[in-house]
Amino acid sequence: MHSSFEVINNIENITEDQYRMFYAAYNNDVRLMKTLLVQGGKQRVNTCDYGGRTALGIAASEGHMDAVKYLAVHGANISHKDSRGHTPLDDAQRENRGLVLKYLS
Repeated sequence: MHSSFEVINNIENITEDQYRMFYAAYNNDVRLMKTLLVQGGKQRVNTCDYGGRTALGIAASEGHMDAVKYLAVHGANISHKDSRGHTPLDDAQRENRGLVLKYLS
């Protein structure tokens, strides 16, 4: 299911930088995202948490357009499905994030 993604099976397996990327997505901190991508490359963009969610899915569900745009431009897979079968677009729709929904559509 997640063949092109690194899935973190439990909280103990999340590295500090991976946690920072999820944190940055949740808080719309594009500056931190830039720093992390310079340090770790694009693979960090599509790392999944224990639920199969990527930073893009987190940013989309929070309605953070800056983070969503940055992640999409830097290789985030907008079609990725988490462990519940939801894409970032589904997350934006569920949380009624109109601008993100338009951008990802």
